[in-house]
Formats: sequence, structure tokens, C-alpha cells
Amino acid sequence: MADIDYLIVAGGGSGGGNGGNRSGGGGGAGRLKTGTADVPVGTYPIVVGDGGPGVDGASEGVSGGDSSAFGVTCKGGGGGSRVGSGIDGGHGGGGGGDGGFIGATPAGASNDGGNAGGAGWAAYSGGARAGGGGGGEAGPGVAAASSDAGAGGDGVQLDFDGTLRGFSAGGGGATQHAGDGEGGAYGGGSGDTENKDGTTPGSGGGGLARNSPASLSGAGFRGEVIVKYPTDSITATGGTITTAGDHTIHTFTENGTFEVVSIGAGEDPVKTWLGASAASLRVGSQAVSRIYLGETLIFE
Repeated sequence: MADIDYLIVAGGGSGGGNGGNRSGGGGGAGRLKTGTADVPVGTYPIVVGDGGPGVDGASEGVSGGDSSAFGVTCKGGGGGSRVGSGIDGGHGGGGGGDGGFIGATPAGASNDGGNAGGAGWAAYSGGARAGGGGGGEAGPGVAAASSDAGAGGDGVQLDFDGTLRGFSAGGGGATQHAGDGEGGAYGGGSGDTENKDGTTPGSGGGGLARNSPASLSGAGFRGEVIVKYPTDSITATGGTITTAGDHTIHTFTENGTFEVVSIGAGEDPVKTWLGASAASLRVGSQAVSRIYLGETLIFE
């Protein structure tokens, strides 16, 4: 057995649409979890959740996909609403601004120990309609206040793989007036702007405003799984492999397999058994560079 450290983040949800005189809530961020696992030699499936795609005016936001590895699952962020309640997720989606309601519209809750989205705001014909922000890893989405849409909940910055990076920010809600909600810090998409897509792993997209010239709400960003371990501790394959200091890093941006080939460093076990290295093993006066057992190479 050997210890590995992991970071798992699920896909972010997309913002809600704007059909029927409504303004969409922001998409919730995908849940992020870190930890340590003891792993023997073997293969381990890695699942990376997709981000929710941007939606047209007639649609609710789409929740992000779940990510999982080593028996740990992170739930995808909830989609933002266009008609009322935000969708539950790893972090909840923002409530929509629906002209058929008066007052606050419910936000999506977390179904994975995360943060809720922000409530939307709605009024009957002629009134303000604004979406709430999606929940982020560092805090809940902000509720809309009359015509001002709610901002997305902040994400987090982590240096897990040798680079300081943002993760899991909530998307901002949209409004029919000036005052679209900003995306949460570290990657959330802002409501109804050119920057409405989530931009970092697990971050949610912004909502689509009533009468917007845009055709789609902001998309959520895909998830990610990162595995790291001291370079001398194991030999493993899978994902994109890099190094940072004395650690080896495996980064998965799509589904794959992490395989532990061997555990421990030092002499090759065959060389240790022979009590020699390739430079010192000799037969008579002739140095031996390879030994085969049948057709299998056992020493080089």
C-alpha cells in the first residue's frame, strides 16, 4: 500500500434561460473535495463530470456531471432556474426571475454538503425580474434584490499541483435591467455578458436575461481530478503526467484510469535478488546486460 493525495471537482451547472419574460439564475459550482487514499497495486477508474451546456430561452439550466475517484464522489453543480426554484446540486443553482411570481423565488440547495444558490426576485408584468447567483465552494450565491441580480458564490484558489489555480465558483444571475450579477471569484460566469461561461474547473455559468440579444445562457466548466504522490513512492500511469518539486502529478480532464504499477523505490527486485547491477553482473570475463527467462526479459 502507498498513500496518494487527490483533488476531485465536479462539473459546474449552466445558467437558466430567459423564456416567457423571465431572467435566469446563475449555475451552481461543482463540489470540490481533497483527501488521501491508501492504494495497492491495481487500477482505479476516474470519472470527470462535464459542465452543464448553455441553454436557450425556453430551458432551465443544466446541472454539471458528478466526478469520482477512489470511492469518493463530488456532485455536479445545480443548474440555474428560469421559472422559479434553482436546481439542487453540489452547490445549488440560483433562483430565476419569473414574472408569474411576486417576491423571492427559491434557490437551489446543496445535496453534497456545499452551499446553496441565491434566491431570485420576480414581480407581475412590468416589474423587476432578476436571477439569483449560483452557490460556490467558498460561499453561497447572493440573492437578487429587486432589479439587481445576485452574484455567484466565490470559488477557491488552491496550489495542489504546483500552480495556484481557481476552482468551483458560482455563476451570476441575470436581470432585464442594468445590474447583472457578477460571477463568483476564481472563475464563475457573469450574468448575461460576454463572460458568462464558467472559466475554471467546476465553475458555474451565468444566467440569461430577459430580452437579451444572446441566444444561450452561460455554460458550466467541466470538472477535474488530480492525483499526486512523492515521486519515489510508486510507479503509476494515467492522465497527463507532470512533476512539481518531489511529487508526480496525474491530471484527468476526462474519464480515464489511474493504474498503480508498482510500489516503492530502489533496486529492481530481480537485480536485488541477483545481488548485482547491470554494470557488475558478469559471466566469466563477459559483462551481462540482459537475462531472459524463456522469452521474458527479467534483467536489464
